[in-house]
Amino acid sequence: MLEKHRLDQTVTVKIVNGQKEYPLTMQRRDVTRGELLGRIGMTQGEKRFAIRHLNTSDFLQNVKNIYEGGKRHSVLMIPVTDDEYRQFQFDVFEAKG
Repeated sequence: MLEKHRLDQTVTVKIVNGQKEYPLTMQRRDVTRGELLGRIGMTQGEKRFAIRHLNTSDFLQNVKNIYEGGKRHSVLMIPVTDDEYRQFQFDVFEAKG
């Protein structure tokens, strides 16, 4: 029962560029590399996107920490460059929210 409760917890994934950030919320059980890439890709539309940080061992370790962790691991930060941030239409999604 404790494991189900932990996996049902909401975590936040933040795509961060300086002072700008775009948060995505999801259940801890869904925090996998594939699911994250899919959710991020949904903000891009049909085009491919590139975020260099997603191919690093730090990113994979952070995903593992979020998935396996407790309350102290509830935010996953994804740093992006200006060009990487501009690939997305975050302002469109923020206006709908």
